[in-house]
Amino acid sequence: MFLIAFVLLMLSQGAAPPASQDEINDALAHAEALYNAAQFDESMTLLARIDDVLSKQPGRIKDRVQTKLQLALTSVGLNDTARAQSFFMELYAVDPDYALDGPQFSPKVMKIAAEAKMEQSKARCSAAQADARAYLNSGQTKAFLDLIQSSGANCVELAAIRPEAAEVFYRAGIASYKRDEFADALSNLETALMLSPEHQLARDYADLIHSKLQLGQCKSQN
Repeated sequence: MFLIAFVLLMLSQGAAPPASQDEINDALAHAEALYNAAQFDESMTLLARIDDVLSKQPGRIKDRVQTKLQLALTSVGLNDTARAQSFFMELYAVDPDYALDGPQFSPKVMKIAAEAKMEQSKARCSAAQADARAYLNSGQTKAFLDLIQSSGANCVELAAIRPEAAEVFYRAGIASYKRDEFADALSNLETALMLSPEHQLARDYADLIHSKLQLGQCKSQN
């Protein structure tokens, strides 16, 4: 009991040094024990303190995920489905790839978690789409491409912006081509084709530049 009281004291003091791993583990274990004893209000109070402490400390992904999970489960115990879904969404914001162990949880919990994961994915992809458009409009092409490569495969929303982006890179390629900057032109045109393989004009100009570069190499060798 002394250890638990000490942990609670540490977690309640905002100016205290960062909680150690053992302190967090002990607090989470106590919160889980309260949950198992159906003392949901007490568990929620302790978990909220842990969550607040962890929010002020960078990293600690595993602890944050475990805390969000326990908060969600405790909300289910309190019959607060909306709050449980909110905590699951926060969990998936911390770790989008986290997967619940199905046999360990009730169908109700699995359903809430699945819905939360879907909603969090939609929110993440909507934010990615907004960022992608902002990067594109401001000419931050590298940031745009990095975002597409990191999120594109998992975000259907980003697919809608690819033809528009391909046109931007195509126009940049043509502008470089007219300045005889063939390397830059080819890079932009190939990016346009990566984003939209059916962009025939980009393909035609890329083929033309390849021919010019090959012809230039032949002349230099002669």
